[in-house]
Amino acid sequence: MSLIPKNNNLKITIIATGDEILYGELADTNSAWLSEQLFKNGILVSNHIHIGDFQDQIVSLMRELADKADVALFSGGLGPTEDDLTIEAVCELLQVQPVIDEPSLERAKQVYQSLNFEFTENNVKQSMVPQGSRVIPNPIGLAPAFSIQFGQCTFYFLPGVPREYKAILEQSILPELIALKKNFDSAPISYKRVRIIGIPESHLDLQMQPVMQQFPAIRYGFRAHYPEMWFKMLATGQDQKEADKQIASALKEIRKILGLKIMGYDDETLPQVVGRLLSERGLTLSTAESCTGGMIGELLTEIPGSSQYYLGGCITYSNAVKIDLLGVDSETINQLGAVSQTCALEMATGARQKFKTDLAISVTGIAGPEG
Repeated sequence: MSLIPKNNNLKITIIATGDEILYGELADTNSAWLSEQLFKNGILVSNHIHIGDFQDQIVSLMRELADKADVALFSGGLGPTEDDLTIEAVCELLQVQPVIDEPSLERAKQVYQSLNFEFTENNVKQSMVPQGSRVIPNPIGLAPAFSIQFGQCTFYFLPGVPREYKAILEQSILPELIALKKNFDSAPISYKRVRIIGIPESHLDLQMQPVMQQFPAIRYGFRAHYPEMWFKMLATGQDQKEADKQIASALKEIRKILGLKIMGYDDETLPQVVGRLLSERGLTLSTAESCTGGMIGELLTEIPGSSQYYLGGCITYSNAVKIDLLGVDSETINQLGAVSQTCALEMATGARQKFKTDLAISVTGIAGPEG
């Protein structure tokens, strides 16, 4: 189900250009990231568009958006190669010529010189922008972004390299869009994502029916995100307080129904939840892994401050190492096998003893066709 309310009057379209996206060679992570950033600031994107490296199609799309969108953000097509056609398309639309942005050109030359690469003619192309456009500096790359006004729409054009795309948006464009929102009659929104473990989607739908009937003004959505289920709620109101109150009231009822099946909320991941609970209770944790090869330990240590509760782990891939390092009984493996509940319990017990922790997680299983 769509979560976009119909009363958001700021119309934003995000466009990703490139044959590689259309052909499935490359996933468009830029558009998803930008939509999330805008959403966090109360701005809902109207739609996403993917378009290939065809100058005539890019021009046609810009003409169409000029009277339909308030803001359009293009990514890609600003590189030095023949299939980078965004600047040419904008110049055709505006009936202007490309011009060199001297600060960008000088910076590019310095970068190539520092790397001992020859600065070639096609590198100059990356420093060009349409005449009359507003140049937006690229803090970490060579090709600058730029902006134009055409019709009722403000167009932004950015490099497609994700780290450059994000850096330009965070430094320059997102603040402009957040400020622009104030000029539109966009209803305040409140959003909550409830992250749930251990309930299939069909069962969750049935359990949430009373909540959805009790609070019909909220828009609801479901998403399977293995191993979690997400239940999403979006409310609008006359002011932020009213929107937030709707979500809080619904969330109170959801907690009564789901209880400990709720893992967390919004962007909180399972390792973050585990770390928070351990910290709140003053407990320590160790791991004993077999088929996962250290992946659980990696997830735990990605969280800042994890050394306060995660003390260490063992990767005991072979049966001999399970016996030698963790004290698993050889008879357990001989009679029940390494992939058994008894072996997992003995691995966890061995990890707790070795690292002197309050708790331990153990994993044993078959990871491939040959075990």
